[in-house]
Amino acid sequence: MTIESTTNKVLYSGTGGQVAFPYTFRVFDASDMVVILLDAEGIETPLTLDTDFAVSGVGDIGGGMVTLIGDYAVSGSKGPPPVGEKILLKRVLQLKQETDYTEGGSFPAESHEAALDRLVCISQQIQEQLDRSIKVTETNTDTPMSAEDILDAVGDLATATASAQQAAESAASAKADADQVAADRIACDDDAAATELAKGVAVAAASAAQGYATSAEANSAAPPWDAGTSYSFPDITAYTDGNTYRCIGTDIVGEAPDTSANWVRLTTRMTDFFDLDDSGDMMPAVIPGYSAEFDLDANGDIQPR
Repeated sequence: MTIESTTNKVLYSGTGGQVAFPYTFRVFDASDMVVILLDAEGIETPLTLDTDFAVSGVGDIGGGMVTLIGDYAVSGSKGPPPVGEKILLKRVLQLKQETDYTEGGSFPAESHEAALDRLVCISQQIQEQLDRSIKVTETNTDTPMSAEDILDAVGDLATATASAQQAAESAASAKADADQVAADRIACDDDAAATELAKGVAVAAASAAQGYATSAEANSAAPPWDAGTSYSFPDITAYTDGNTYRCIGTDIVGEAPDTSANWVRLTTRMTDFFDLDDSGDMMPAVIPGYSAEFDLDANGDIQPR
């Protein structure tokens, strides 16, 4: 028979009463079936064949049924998985070839096709594992990556994401302050009082943004940029303009971070959020430049550049 489906696992949600769970893929032996319970806290518990569950339909191309028994039966001490828990049925084969052909012996189609089917199932099993793995880009030339490299990359991504979120929050706060100033100006009959109100809001917002910028720079401790050093992603460096930059290119030498497209600025400056009004007083910028990654759309909402 042919194997036209790539399915090798199925996940069910618990109901508190269901003990029979169908599967639609072929298993060659009952031991090929793996059953895992996932509780509401995200903890996985493997179940034991013939103690916690039984398998029917072994060898059938259309699959069969997994039935919970023992402690997980309706009358068992633990019972079927309740609402909020899940149960996973998955085919896991041993990675070996058990069909033996002897020289001059028979070559039956049934056993030969079964051996080929098993190899396809093993390929699907490996692909399912690959689909759940962390991968580098197709054009990456630094493979294989060490575990330390992967953890560093994940950490850098988390840091960049947190910085972007902080920048977006600061930008939204600055915009809200500017909107409030405009509204208060309209509602206030005394121009002098309105000016003082605007200055007060701007100074408070400037203080908050300056605190964020100082924090971002302190958290981005990086070695000073050197024109003779070769940089590649995800290297970071501190440049002479007081900002921290990340390299997004490969083998970049001598390109100043503040002008090169192979570098992006990580730190946020107070001047990204504030401007001077006609009187020379500091105020939230009408169109603030929040960061290298964010901008305002036509509606004044924050969006990626």
